[in-house]
Amino acid sequence: MSAMPARPPVPPHPESADVPKPLGSLSASLLARKGDARPAMRPLALGTATGVPVEDDAAPVASVTVATARRIARESATRTRNGKAAFTLRLDSDRHVRLRLASAMTRHSSQHLVTLALDAFLQNLPEVDALVAQLPVTRAPK
Repeated sequence: MSAMPARPPVPPHPESADVPKPLGSLSASLLARKGDARPAMRPLALGTATGVPVEDDAAPVASVTVATARRIARESATRTRNGKAAFTLRLDSDRHVRLRLASAMTRHSSQHLVTLALDAFLQNLPEVDALVAQLPVTRAPK
């Protein structure tokens, strides 16, 4: 195969030669592919002035303000019935089969197994408990 000849460069338009080009904005979405990015520092804990460097195996943690936590709690409260909220969990077929098999083997519902896994995950995020502690106390459902 022969290489195609290079195209000649396009000369700039004479009227636009003196006009500076606008600078592009650099956003976080341009810096890394989704799912591949890791923060250089852990988010600042409430009341601290410095961050702690992230270890290689640490999961990325986003910073959430108390105001955002309150908004999320308010929205969640409006979407619950009898103290429970419903949402859709989309799984690939391999995870779905594994979850169904684990459910059959342990004689526990998929709901119970996912709840156990979520509880174990949340225990490793003390930042969540710190934010929950700052939320106003809500009344138990009737």
